Amino acid sequence: MVKYPLIFLEPNSNSRKYVEKFMLSKGIKISSDFELGSFDLLLEFAKINLGIACVVKEFSGDYLEKGLLYEVNISEEIPSRSIGVCYLKSVPLSLASIKFVEILSSANPSLKIK
Repeated sequence: MVKYPLIFLEPNSNSRKYVEKFMLSKGIKISSDFELGSFDLLLEFAKINLGIACVVKEFSGDYLEKGLLYEVNISEEIPSRSIGVCYLKSVPLSLASIKFVEILSSANPSLKIK
């Protein structure tokens, strides 16, 4: 049983669905007290002590480093997600797109781009 209010993204967000699916696989149904539209709002609500927010760790780095929030350790990590990049070979990528793919590649060396 959860003793603190839970702060999650809106039910139709992909991140919320991913976490709900994981929790349901463990027999836990999420019942949030606040449903917000962005990670920034989740962090701000948690910062003013309105509950425990579920956010992607990378988005909370500044809050954690400054001691504004702290990470709640859970007994089992939620598995990482992956992303893919698709584009038409017949259409040249813009400079911004090329840079984006380069950033993704450098952040994840196992990413294969053909």
